[in-house]
Amino acid sequence: MIVTEIKSLERINEYNANLLILPTIFSTGCDFVVEIDKLSLFDNKNVALKLDKIITEDELLLLDDYIKQTISYNIKYYIYTDMSVYCILKKYNLEHKSVYFSKTINCSTNDIKQYNNLNIKCLVSTELTLDDLIKISNLQNNFIYTYGYFSIFYSKRKLLSLYKQYASLDYESQNKKY
Repeated sequence: MIVTEIKSLERINEYNANLLILPTIFSTGCDFVVEIDKLSLFDNKNVALKLDKIITEDELLLLDDYIKQTISYNIKYYIYTDMSVYCILKKYNLEHKSVYFSKTINCSTNDIKQYNNLNIKCLVSTELTLDDLIKISNLQNNFIYTYGYFSIFYSKRKLLSLYKQYASLDYESQNKKY
């Protein structure tokens, strides 16, 4: 199966893939998002919604409403990182369409087996050994990311300032944001 993440709505008919990943308001690393009212453009295609950002408590109701609005569209998968997405999908009996994509966290065959035991499909990290990739390729309901770029790390926390605070450093950063 050939899967690609779209970068623009302008040339959607030129994407020659079995599954198109659509960036959403809950995506990371995207230059644009596909608004809900544009999902009908993909009715004759297999699509997955990319919901890979970390969800804060104040975004939970927005996420719930967003997922509820997508139910009537032809969505094959919901690709997520935050387990709150899975919980909301389960609320609407959509967990069979969920694909857990933790980027670099799922780094062993045992991780993937555990999710599979819970009937959760995984988009597998590229940080695996060849031996693990071979074993995982024999498991059911998994996708292996083989080519392309994805964010190695994503956080909403100001990590440098937290490190400075807990390490008791006196160093003043040039970048006042962190």
